[in-house]
Amino acid sequence: MLHRRHDIPENALKIKQFSNNLITMFNDRYTSLLSYLDTYRSRNEIILVHSIKRKLRQTSNIIRVTDKSRVFHVDSTIHYEEKEGTPLRPIVSGIYAPATGISKMLDKLKRPLFDQYVKQTTIIDGVHLIRQLHKYVSLDLLKPSTYLCTFDITDLYTMLPQEEAIAILKTFLLQFGHTHVRHMTIDAIESLARIVLIENVFTYNDKYYRQIEGGTMGSPFTLTLANIFMWHWEQKLVEKQKSFNELYGRYIDDISMTSNDSVEYLRQMLSTANEYHTNIKLTSEIDSAEPYILPFKSDHPRHYFGNITRTSLCRAIRYSSTLQEFNYERRYIKLMLLYNGKIYSTSIRKPIFETFHQTTSFSQMIHDENKYLTVRGGLLLKATPGEHARAARIATEIDRNKSTTCIDPSVNYN
Repeated sequence: MLHRRHDIPENALKIKQFSNNLITMFNDRYTSLLSYLDTYRSRNEIILVHSIKRKLRQTSNIIRVTDKSRVFHVDSTIHYEEKEGTPLRPIVSGIYAPATGISKMLDKLKRPLFDQYVKQTTIIDGVHLIRQLHKYVSLDLLKPSTYLCTFDITDLYTMLPQEEAIAILKTFLLQFGHTHVRHMTIDAIESLARIVLIENVFTYNDKYYRQIEGGTMGSPFTLTLANIFMWHWEQKLVEKQKSFNELYGRYIDDISMTSNDSVEYLRQMLSTANEYHTNIKLTSEIDSAEPYILPFKSDHPRHYFGNITRTSLCRAIRYSSTLQEFNYERRYIKLMLLYNGKIYSTSIRKPIFETFHQTTSFSQMIHDENKYLTVRGGLLLKATPGEHARAARIATEIDRNKSTTCIDPSVNYN
């Protein structure tokens, strides 16, 4: 471990000295008598362990170690059982699967290509969508009859057809002239993709199962493959939107588009799109929901809660085109934070936005329209982490191909 992390040779003199000292310390502790305090503590801990085991058997409770903070969680077995009428869907986690290494490698090979060739119809985040809408308005395409339509793809990961997705991956590479990717043939890529996607075996109730549809959650390549599959699926919609000079963008399983047609035509278009593929279904329902964020009692690290406050207000500034709209969102966020715990009520009072604009404080901004618009303009021009990541992946791929194509090393706003 020291060799891998710190490049210290295994036969180094310091390693040998440390190992000898550690062995000596263990031998001394093992042969020496325990102190009165250590004896008292060990006896109490044994009694406590036996008591916990006895109570778990008597009350049918379950004790588990949480994923994040590694503390213990105790709950009744009833809460872990499937209840009749509860909507559930199977999710196979591939975070620690044997093929995780292959999945990461394929993702590094394919995601830069997807970013480079499908960037015109890919939405990176909410700020990127707002920039696309501003461009739509600047071209004088926004009319009183314009609709902003959003569609959701139902269960994209779990409904991904495996063999068809691999075939579309090959089509994608060939269409953009890639018979090899970093000296790896398409046939080799196909074989590795099949291992990642199809060879997923897991156990449930002492039985072995193999996933025959969809991809594993947590597998990096599943996201890239789903994006490439949807690139093939959305071609008809993209061409139709281009012919009418309308906006089209997709963020994984969420589609946003503009239209100047009637509501009846949009419903018919949705119905037609649902017939493109038997596994891909769109929904356009808008439901009201309770304000919800990470509960204060959650076992997440404490700094997460402060970051949520800062990110929520930052997003509200970017998304609100007027000061009145922002103040409405700010009040809504405050109520949502108070609803979820005390820590938010204290953190929301911090002057967190002074880092965004050196000459404008948060208290000045919420009362002055011009100062608000100045801060908002600066935030919209600032590249988001998602935009930086995509630009870096594309630039790295171009450098590897020794291309002379000029690219902004920071961000591509297209």
